[in-house]
Amino acid sequence: MNTLNFITGSECKTLLEKGQAEFVDTRSCEQFSFSHIAGSVNIPFSENISYWAGMLLGDRPCVIIFEKGENISFILNAFREAHIDILGFLEEDLPLWEKEELSLSRLEIVTPEILAKKQNEKRLIIDVRTETEWRSGHISGAIHIPLNLFKTGQINIAKDTRIAIVCGSGYRSGIAASILKKEGFTDVANIEGGMQGKVKDCLPIVIPD
Repeated sequence: MNTLNFITGSECKTLLEKGQAEFVDTRSCEQFSFSHIAGSVNIPFSENISYWAGMLLGDRPCVIIFEKGENISFILNAFREAHIDILGFLEEDLPLWEKEELSLSRLEIVTPEILAKKQNEKRLIIDVRTETEWRSGHISGAIHIPLNLFKTGQINIAKDTRIAIVCGSGYRSGIAASILKKEGFTDVANIEGGMQGKVKDCLPIVIPD
């Protein structure tokens, strides 16, 4: 049903409970981090939303959670391009979500400075960039799992592992972190700013031979 169909929080709760839809939150990584509907995946609004939706989402219909003022016609067309059906749109309204007893969650964003200071609290760092980006330099001790592999169930890591995820800017790592959280990983953080931020100033970087 790829039309501009708006649904209520109550309808959303029913779909969640019955597992009848994939929930895709198109708000920014920061907004998603602060509060989101538990079980949703964060693919922030951007020019590339069609590519990542098509790459990572399954074949179930989606409910789009959006921020007031977002260009939802663009989102609708992007999901059409990715051949993904949209059941409806749910506008961000945290007080109403709480009132309607939707289960809400948070996603940690960790700064490179904090990560460096707490190296004794070991986190597994996953770099989700491309092979070319990885070979240009990556955090020492990190493992490489490109974001496109997150759909294929190749994340063979214990779900209680403490994980921090990095990409170039924080966009792709935010998507990856939300996928792991949805899959039941209990301690996942997105590294703020990615490799283009302060990572290189705070953490050791290695360049493969």
